[in-house]
Amino acid sequence: PGYHHLASNVGLDRPCVLGGFGATAGASLASGNGYDWNGPHFETWGENIIEGEGSLLAVRFDSPTSGSAVPHEAIFAVNDSGGGLFVYGPGGDLQLAGIAISVIGWGSSQWNNAAFALNVDLYRNWMMPIVDPGAPVSSAVEAPRAMIGLPGLPPWLNASATGVLLLALRRRRS
Repeated sequence: PGYHHLASNVGLDRPCVLGGFGATAGASLASGNGYDWNGPHFETWGENIIEGEGSLLAVRFDSPTSGSAVPHEAIFAVNDSGGGLFVYGPGGDLQLAGIAISVIGWGSSQWNNAAFALNVDLYRNWMMPIVDPGAPVSSAVEAPRAMIGLPGLPPWLNASATGVLLLALRRRRS
């Protein structure tokens, strides 16, 4: 619940937590080299180690018999795009380090496949004016921060209710 702070200076070999709403593991592949993506689509979490850094953070899906595997080894799958790659902050809290954008392979997660997340630290200056209403906007285009309307109404109803209210307040001209 709530939000997570953005991580900074995320580097190689850092433990991470992956979260997404995509495909989950189904049956083992006939080759015994991973899993197909025939499981249900729902929110799942797992762990990994960051093995690539830069504009993209990379994680690799290690076999359980590999010395590189972590206890809850996971990888992003189809439809996990937009999910989070989190690292632990100094206080043990989860901090958002990356946003899932791509995986190698289609239809299955094989051992040694990689997945990639956009490194949010590199885009901090661009994002903060949008996600932090108290920060100044440095662009000519201002992101909407609040809808003008009636408090407590859902956005789809608020637009209709606001329009009706404005029409009701309008004076009739003779």
